[in-house]
Amino acid sequence: RYYVLEGKSVGEKAYAGQLVKLSEHGGEISSEASLPPLSNVKIALVKADGEDLGGDLYAKVLEVRGEDGRALILRFTAIDPE
Repeated sequence: RYYVLEGKSVGEKAYAGQLVKLSEHGGEISSEASLPPLSNVKIALVKADGEDLGGDLYAKVLEVRGEDGRALILRFTAIDPE
Protein backbone atom coordinates (compact mmCIF):
# COMPACT_ATOMS: atom_id res chain seq x y z
CA ARG A 1 0.00 0.00 0.00
CA TYR A 2 1.10 3.56 -0.50
CA TYR A 3 0.23 7.09 0.58
CA VAL A 4 0.53 10.31 -1.38
CA LEU A 5 2.70 12.92 0.31
CA GLU A 6 1.21 16.37 0.58
CA GLY A 7 4.17 18.67 1.17
CA LYS A 8 5.92 17.16 4.20
CA SER A 9 2.74 15.44 5.45
CA VAL A 10 1.56 11.93 4.63
CA GLY A 11 -1.94 11.81 3.15
CA GLU A 12 -4.61 9.96 5.13
CA LYS A 13 -5.86 7.71 2.32
CA ALA A 14 -4.01 4.45 1.70
CA TYR A 15 -4.01 3.12 -1.86
CA ALA A 16 -3.55 -0.52 -2.82
CA GLY A 17 -0.86 -1.47 -5.27
CA GLN A 18 1.53 -4.24 -6.21
CA LEU A 19 5.22 -3.74 -6.78
CA VAL A 20 5.62 -5.53 -10.13
CA LYS A 21 9.16 -4.42 -11.04
CA LEU A 22 12.02 -3.58 -8.74
CA SER A 23 15.55 -2.30 -9.21
CA GLU A 24 18.15 -0.69 -6.98
CA HIS A 25 16.88 2.80 -7.80
CA GLY A 26 13.19 2.40 -8.53
CA GLY A 27 10.34 0.21 -9.57
CA GLU A 28 6.87 -0.04 -11.02
CA ILE A 29 3.62 -0.24 -9.09
CA SER A 30 0.40 -1.59 -10.53
CA SER A 31 -1.96 0.74 -8.69
CA GLU A 32 -5.65 1.00 -7.89
CA ALA A 33 -5.47 4.72 -8.72
CA SER A 34 -3.65 6.91 -11.20
CA LEU A 35 -1.38 9.68 -9.94
CA PRO A 36 0.12 12.60 -11.82
CA PRO A 37 3.83 12.51 -12.65
CA LEU A 38 6.10 14.08 -10.00
CA SER A 39 3.79 12.99 -7.16
CA ASN A 40 5.68 11.90 -4.05
CA VAL A 41 4.63 8.69 -2.32
CA LYS A 42 5.39 6.73 0.83
CA ILE A 43 5.27 2.97 0.26
CA ALA A 44 4.55 0.60 3.14
CA LEU A 45 5.60 -2.92 2.24
CA VAL A 46 3.12 -5.62 3.24
CA LYS A 47 2.78 -9.32 2.49
CA ALA A 48 -0.16 -10.66 0.47
CA ASP A 49 -1.90 -11.56 3.75
CA GLY A 50 -1.64 -7.92 4.91
CA GLU A 51 1.20 -8.43 7.41
CA ASP A 52 3.41 -5.33 7.61
CA LEU A 53 7.05 -6.01 6.66
CA GLY A 54 8.31 -2.88 8.43
CA GLY A 55 10.30 -0.04 6.93
CA ASP A 56 9.06 2.39 4.30
CA LEU A 57 10.19 3.45 0.85
CA TYR A 58 9.80 7.00 -0.42
CA ALA A 59 9.56 7.61 -4.14
CA LYS A 60 8.65 10.07 -6.87
CA VAL A 61 6.34 9.12 -9.74
CA LEU A 62 8.40 9.67 -12.90
CA GLU A 63 5.97 8.34 -15.45
CA VAL A 64 2.44 6.97 -15.71
CA ARG A 65 1.81 4.15 -18.19
CA GLY A 66 -1.06 2.02 -19.38
CA GLU A 67 -4.39 2.94 -20.92
CA ASP A 68 -5.90 3.48 -17.49
CA GLY A 69 -2.83 5.30 -16.11
CA ARG A 70 -2.39 2.83 -13.27
CA ALA A 71 1.17 1.69 -13.96
CA LEU A 72 3.35 4.06 -11.93
CA ILE A 73 7.07 4.22 -12.73
CA LEU A 74 8.94 5.26 -9.58
CA ARG A 75 12.36 6.53 -8.58
CA PHE A 76 13.23 5.89 -4.94
CA THR A 77 14.16 9.03 -3.04
CA ALA A 78 14.70 7.55 0.45
CA ILE A 79 14.65 4.17 2.12
CA ASP A 80 13.81 3.67 5.80
CA PRO A 81 16.73 1.78 7.38
CA GLU A 82 14.38 -0.70 9.07
